[in-house]
Amino acid sequence: TVTQLQYQTTFIHKKVIQQEDYSRRANIRISGLVEKKGEDIESLVTKLFDDIGVSNIEYERCHRTGQKDPS
Repeated sequence: TVTQLQYQTTFIHKKVIQQEDYSRRANIRISGLVEKKGEDIESLVTKLFDDIGVSNIEYERCHRTGQKDPS
């Protein structure tokens, strides 16, 4: 029935949200870094952590989000 389908849809939606949140549990978002053409984002992140005194950071990926700076 429609009510059962609505319940199942709500349940599945909540489960998807939980899975997405769980998959992001080890992520860190850094804002305010000026984007430069041809940059090496991994080196940039490593240097940032070195500059604030954090060493031995292990990461799987680094990437920019959003649109590229047109300049």
